[in-house]
This record gives sequence, C-alpha cells and structure tokens, in this order.
Amino acid sequence: MTNRKVLRERRVFFWLWLLLTGYFLGLPEQIAGQTPTINSASQGDKAVWSCSGSCAITGSTAVVDASALCETVTGFPCAGSGGSGVDFCRVLNHALMNLPTSAGVVVDTRGIVPGTHGPQGCSIDPFNGVTYSGSITVLLPASTIQMNHEWLLPSNTRLVGEGPQTILQAQTGFAVYDSSNALVEMGNSSICRSGQCTGISIEHLKVDGHLIQTGVGLNGIYNANAQDSSYVDDVDFVIGAAPSQTTTTTALWIGPGAANSGPYSNILLEAATNCTNNNSCTPTGNCACGPTACVKIQAATRGLHGITCTAKSLPPGNQPPIPAAAIYLDASGNTIEDVHVEGFYDAVVVGDNADGENATVAGNTLVNILSGVGTGPVQNAVHICSPITTYVAPNYSACMSNSGITVQDLSILGAQNIGIAGSFAAHTIQDDLTGAIVNSSQFPAFVAKYVLGEAFLDGNTAIGYTRFTTSPGGTNGTSTTVPTWTVGGSPASISCSMPGALYSNTNGNGIGPNINTVYVCSGGQWKAIL
Repeated sequence: MTNRKVLRERRVFFWLWLLLTGYFLGLPEQIAGQTPTINSASQGDKAVWSCSGSCAITGSTAVVDASALCETVTGFPCAGSGGSGVDFCRVLNHALMNLPTSAGVVVDTRGIVPGTHGPQGCSIDPFNGVTYSGSITVLLPASTIQMNHEWLLPSNTRLVGEGPQTILQAQTGFAVYDSSNALVEMGNSSICRSGQCTGISIEHLKVDGHLIQTGVGLNGIYNANAQDSSYVDDVDFVIGAAPSQTTTTTALWIGPGAANSGPYSNILLEAATNCTNNNSCTPTGNCACGPTACVKIQAATRGLHGITCTAKSLPPGNQPPIPAAAIYLDASGNTIEDVHVEGFYDAVVVGDNADGENATVAGNTLVNILSGVGTGPVQNAVHICSPITTYVAPNYSACMSNSGITVQDLSILGAQNIGIAGSFAAHTIQDDLTGAIVNSSQFPAFVAKYVLGEAFLDGNTAIGYTRFTTSPGGTNGTSTTVPTWTVGGSPASISCSMPGALYSNTNGNGIGPNINTVYVCSGGQWKAIL
C-alpha cells in the first residue's frame, strides 16, 4: 500500500509539471514582444500598474510628490540644491492649487530638502487661495522651514511632520492675517462654512516663534474656529513675550469658537527668554518675560492630555514678574491631565477669564498636576480665581482679569507642588473663592482629591461653597483647614471644627453605636447621615 501511495503522488506531480510547463511555454518570447501601455499622468503623480479593462502604467492621484514640481515652479531642483533659492511654500502652494478632483489626497513634500539639510525659505502662506473640497494631508520634511507669513489652514487639512526635526520658524518681518498674531491658524470665519471648520490637525513638529514682532511675541497655534476632528498632537513650542508686553503670548490658544475640538496631547513648551534686562535671572541666564503662557482654553474641548511647560524664572514675588500661568482654564467641560510645570507662578489657573466669553467655568476635571523646582519654582499647582480678591504686587498671580465669572463643580484628582527647603513654601492648591490654601510646604506636598462644588446663595451673594478634600489642612504653614473625610474609631481624636467634614466610624467604639456609620460635622457636633 505504501508503494501505491508513492505512485499516486508521483502521478500528481507529473501532471502538475506538464500543466505548468505548458502554461509558461513560450512566455519569455511573449513578454519580449510586448510594449507596455503608459497612460498620461499629471506632474508629481506616482506611477502604478492598473488593470481596469486593459493593463497599463498610469498615474495615481492618491499621493502627489511635490518634489517633482520644484524646477517647474522655481527653476531649481528640490534636492541637493543647498541655498539655490527653492521657495518651499511656493512649491507646496502650486501642488495644492492643482490637486486632482478626488475625495482626498496626500501631498508629500519630504523630498524638498536642501542638500546641506539647512533651512529653506517660505515666503508665502502655501494654503492661500486653495479651494480643494476633499481632505488634504501634507507630509512635511525634517528641516527648518523659515516662514515669512502666517499659515491659515482650511477645513479637512492635516499637517504631519517628522518630529522635532520639522521646524516651522518665524523670520524677521513675519506677516499675519489678523490680530491672532499666530504662526499657524486653524481656520477662521472667512474660510470656514458658517464660521466653523472641521478636520484640521497638526502633528509631529516644532513651532518656533521666539521672534519679537512690533513689540510683542508671536503666538504659536491659534484655533479660533476648528471644531470636530480638529486636534494638535506631539508638538513642541518655543514661544516668548516681549519685555514690556501687556497682552499674553501663548503657545497653544484654543478660542471660544473651537468647541468639541481636541484632544490636545503631548505638548511641550520651552518659554523663550526674551527678557534681557540686567535683573533677569543672572548669572544662570535670562528669565522668560511675564506675559508668556503655555495654553489658553476658552471652549469645551475633548481635553488636554500630556503637557510639559518650562520657564526660567526667579522664586515668585521677586522682580522681574515671572510668567503668570502655564495653563489658563476659562471654559466649562474640560479634562486636563498629566501636567508638568516649572518656572510659572501658577501651573493651572481656573477662572481668570482673560479674553474669554464664559460667565461660568464649571464641570472641569484636573488629573495628575505636578509642579515645582527645575528651571524655576511654582507658587500654586492649581489656583482658583475669585472676582472679589485683589491681586497686587508682590503677588504676581495669573488671577488678574477676573470679571465676575463663577467657578464651580471643579474636581482635582492628584496634585503636587514642590517648594524649596529653607526658603520657599509652595502651595498645592489655592482656592480664592473660599480662602483656602491646601498643603503649603517647603517640601513636596500632595493632595489626592479636592472638590469645589456650588455656592450657597443669600439672594445673589455667595455665602459659602460645598467642598471636600482628602488633605486635612492647618498643619503646614499657612494651610487652611477645609472639610475632609476622616476614618477612625476614637471620637476623642476627631475634632468637629469644620462644618461639612465627614467621619467614618470603623468599629463599635466610635461616636455612634453602628459600625461603618458616616457622620457630618454640623453645629460643632457629629450627626449621622448614612
């Protein structure tokens, strides 16, 4: 039976051999006699083999190689040209103005790189005049693009770089479209339908706007109108204000019209040291000027996740005024998490309302906020502003523009600040609405939870706020005792001195007869509520 099986396998192999030999017999002669058909294509199209009906080489409109357009537009080759005069943005604009009529396209500019790998010029906004209705993805090269004009991105546009080696850098004489004073603007009311853009994103690059123009610093990215599917991810900033500037220069500015945009993630700011007077942080280097900020949030977004902001500064209260706040939160419905800040007066300030349009800042959550020494100390990891508090020197707080807005329903989960042993006490949380300072210390101080609820009103006057924390204050310097949750079994060590404080009885020796009863401090006495 074994021999029969072997014979059957040999017969199968023999017939397969005959079939394949007959199929390929004479094929080399057939190929040699053929002339492949080449269909016409637009300059910059990729060549692909297409068999729609008859087979032929044809152009693909899915990807446009902009490097094929350099000599047509500028008269110089794109690669290996050194300082030949290739204007990167004119080449890109030509590609964008001649896109195929398809649903979407990728414009690859990574071949437009000088042979010296140095900077390359950009004299215009490459998106000016572009009316393409599909989606556009622009792949930027790993080089420094020296911009002379602001970029205004239309709907459904993605900018994708190759990491911090892709640098958008402002040059002397930089021109802007409007008062946003930004390097890159994510749509505006003139180019977006009904004043609202969608699908604008910026990823994997660096924005260098350290240049001072007409006495003020340049903002980095400004989103005034881009909403759904619009976001910023993995972007580094070098941004700084001018010495005598009164407005704020901001790396990432999310305006009131940018609702439902985001998330904004993996952001890094190094505040430019544009202050050069003799008092500025010598001998270690120049301070960043006071009106420099990392992020402004003035709309309900899909969150700010992962951000580091650093500024070289002196301890708060010294001259010159240090940058007031890294993050300004002046809108409702946001989550800010994984924040690291050095060298600003406040890491996150809530309810300053500078340039904002919101009467109420509510329903926000702050998670994992870390600030402290490094390039400079931080006075408050989180600072809640109050319209009735006066902010004057030497308190260079970010709470300078509060115009009567209400902050409520704020949850802070995990915040830490680090002071300087022997010289500087930092606050983890400063709540000016209630007058509370939580964990003031010259050493690392952590707050697991702080919740600010809503106001108790007497007519239109707030006479108190619901609030809660896991950190019992009153033990570190100027820390304030606030309502907290205490767990224990001996009432002798648990003082009912703060109305609203909670107490959990964990055994039969507590305040009441029932195990695991929860009590609230009211009128100087513990009263069971659960």
